[in-house]
Amino acid sequence: MGGYFNQSTDVSVQAWVTARSCSQVSDSAEDGGTFTACNVSLLYNAPDGTAGALQLPGVDANRIREQGGRETLLIYFANNSSETPISPQDIIPMWQMIFLVGMVGLPLAIGGAACLRAGFKRPSGRAR
Repeated sequence: MGGYFNQSTDVSVQAWVTARSCSQVSDSAEDGGTFTACNVSLLYNAPDGTAGALQLPGVDANRIREQGGRETLLIYFANNSSETPISPQDIIPMWQMIFLVGMVGLPLAIGGAACLRAGFKRPSGRAR
């Protein structure tokens, strides 16, 4: 899992796309899917009000939105005082994290509960 977990302290900022270059890329060799990835240049105002510029490679084109006649992209900061933006491609959405934890955690919890239950059963046999 090479992504950044979306925490409640994250601050999202709408950045303005000043330039982009897009191309079709393969999602993975296994499923053969493709998506449009864009190298984007952005202007933004950080949570502390500081203006900044940024270039992000490989951003999914579906993340770029039209707002007020301009293309925008939601970027993230770790908190209000952070100076370094986090690419939206590096954020693991909450639904994916819940799914991943459920796929691993649920079987472990069920198995652990079954083991604990089996451990607390009285032995079937007479006392000697």
